Amino acid sequence: MRSFGRCELIRGNRNGQRLLQSVTALLTTAVAGVAGAQTLSIAAHVPQTHLASARAAEPFMECVTQKSDGRISFDFFGGGQIGNHQQSLAIVTDGVVDISYVSVSSLTDKMPLNNIPMLPGLGTTAVQMTKAMRMVLDSHGVYDAEYAATDVVPLLINMYPPYQIMSVDDKLESMTEMSNKKIRSSGGAHTFTVSALGAVPVEISAGDTYIALQQETIDGAILPVASVTQYALEEVIKSISSNLSLGTALGVYAIDRSTYEALPATDQEILQDCGRRVEMELAHWIDESTQSTLEELTLSGIDVYDISPSELEKINVSLSGMRQQVVARMTERGLESEDAYKEYNAALSAASN
Repeated sequence: MRSFGRCELIRGNRNGQRLLQSVTALLTTAVAGVAGAQTLSIAAHVPQTHLASARAAEPFMECVTQKSDGRISFDFFGGGQIGNHQQSLAIVTDGVVDISYVSVSSLTDKMPLNNIPMLPGLGTTAVQMTKAMRMVLDSHGVYDAEYAATDVVPLLINMYPPYQIMSVDDKLESMTEMSNKKIRSSGGAHTFTVSALGAVPVEISAGDTYIALQQETIDGAILPVASVTQYALEEVIKSISSNLSLGTALGVYAIDRSTYEALPATDQEILQDCGRRVEMELAHWIDESTQSTLEELTLSGIDVYDISPSELEKINVSLSGMRQQVVARMTERGLESEDAYKEYNAALSAASN
């Protein structure tokens, strides 16, 4: 696949405006092609080695190209060439690219209801949460309405497995042991989660977590197991839990609505079918990878442990109260959060059957 070189979305100055116009014109030319053919531009703010690229974007593009007999092809821009996670929605709604890996976790202002499934205690596996997320989107209710309001169509869901707590020291097996510990959070709901555990949240990006742990600026972090090896955290942590559900993160490959609606119905169906197929393959891979990673961490000398049933109950009670508070705050803002919360819980139950 071709690449047009490294670009960044730069706003607020004349050079940024010129760059935006140039990239838009270039991509418009790229999709013109011959009659019946379509080249779609797709961007991701994560590296090409990241699972959202290697295990999602790549198989998705291959699936679509194959099913369309080569009629649909792609230009892929990975590694944040076009925009970072905070710009992941803007680059598609502004027409810079056709499809973007939208960091829903970073869009609490534009997609607050779609952040509800990322609250702690909602789901135990990537497969269960992916199925549930797909169910609520397919119901064309409040979740899908937020995508419609931003003029994009979701194609492929990436639900991360439940976050665990890891430490540079001994195991954190209870809220008493977590109390006053400085724990890394990515912000948003994860900050409330850390507070609900009795710990002190410190907002740090995933990429900066290694240094913060190494220098003991923080005592630990909440992250999915996959992030341990992805960011080489096994070099600086001594323990990690394996049975907590401390929230998750959500990324969605979404296409510009006008671009999508301009496609023939057969091509729309191909995009949807490939998205659904790949998202479930990804979810199964994530769950299998999580278990194998925990085994590898154990063999490397890291203490992998389960929270006891009694302590788990105490933690879940605290997290349940935190979820209710977050949903109530959304309701006060005039959002249909109670309905969204109930709908997702029902979908989780259905997905676990």
